[in-house]
Amino acid sequence: MSTYSSEEFQQLPADVRKKIKAKQKFRRELGSFILVNTFLFLINITTNPYSLWFIYPLLGWGLGLGIKYYKLFLLPAYEEKELAKELYRYKQQLPPPKTEDYKLDLPNIEKQKTPQKNWNDSELV
Repeated sequence: MSTYSSEEFQQLPADVRKKIKAKQKFRRELGSFILVNTFLFLINITTNPYSLWFIYPLLGWGLGLGIKYYKLFLLPAYEEKELAKELYRYKQQLPPPKTEDYKLDLPNIEKQKTPQKNWNDSELV
């Protein structure tokens, strides 16, 4: 279930919507995986408990789901972490900036004479 209203969802960037839909699809597939394999397990145990054939579809489908999980949840986090590391390394290799690069070119302002007071200090509160 999406926590966004349809208007809010449509305002999200396309890549974010695509990721949200992919994660929702994965959750549905995981639910199907659990239900179907539980059903296969029950059929296998009730019909022939000495030959455990339910394990073969469980392993095949589970491998596919594991790869999808890795691509959806683990890989993006790993790539982001590695990108941050590389960016940090790149910044460490840059030479320190010269102080001349940070000087401001301000016009020289001659010191002006302090303005004369047009008031008497005793008149101030």
